[in-house]
Amino acid sequence: METLKIYQLKGGDENRYRRWMDYDGLRKMGELPELRNYEQVYSMRLLDNPTPEQVWQQFNHTRPADFTGYPLHTSDIIISSLETETIAVYASNADFVRLPELEREITREEKKETEVVGFLRYLDSGEKVNYTNADTFIAAYKEDLNYYGPNGVRAVPLTKDLGVRYEIEKLLVGEFGEELPDKGTWIAAHSNPLQNYCMEHQQQPEPENDGPDL
Repeated sequence: METLKIYQLKGGDENRYRRWMDYDGLRKMGELPELRNYEQVYSMRLLDNPTPEQVWQQFNHTRPADFTGYPLHTSDIIISSLETETIAVYASNADFVRLPELEREITREEKKETEVVGFLRYLDSGEKVNYTNADTFIAAYKEDLNYYGPNGVRAVPLTKDLGVRYEIEKLLVGEFGEELPDKGTWIAAHSNPLQNYCMEHQQQPEPENDGPDL
């Protein structure tokens, strides 16, 4: 889904000098616009692809009823998340400056949000359920493990995050009355790069060769 988002600087003294500052002024201070200094004040689904100038006009003259921010001005950021790219621009007086570094950051974060961290497979039905949030993945496995048991559901972590893998393994061995070492010790033991490489590239046994076909 294509969306338009508007960000405005957070309140507080730390942003006082950034407010209403044009892009060149910010650069002279050795800074670039960073989302950590902003809050999202509006998000809407895009039915077309408006220019920054059109967005400026809309939100300063015919603002949507559910828009709670203040009129757009210098230092605001407009982000269009399109199917093919993400466009982020900084309102700088009467101009709009594109922010490639910020676009790359947003793309990385959006990829994380959609990246599958693991899946649950239900052995009776063969159903497979993907999860993109690690906490949800762990919680779902805990709940279904209690309901189906270890022979009814399998958790397959796809993430390289050893913290997530530890929590999944801890739940599984707990079903058999066993315990893992503490988290730090377990992660240290599984952080060997060569060992991880071997685990990820385990060779499957080759099918037996009965000889050449005649």
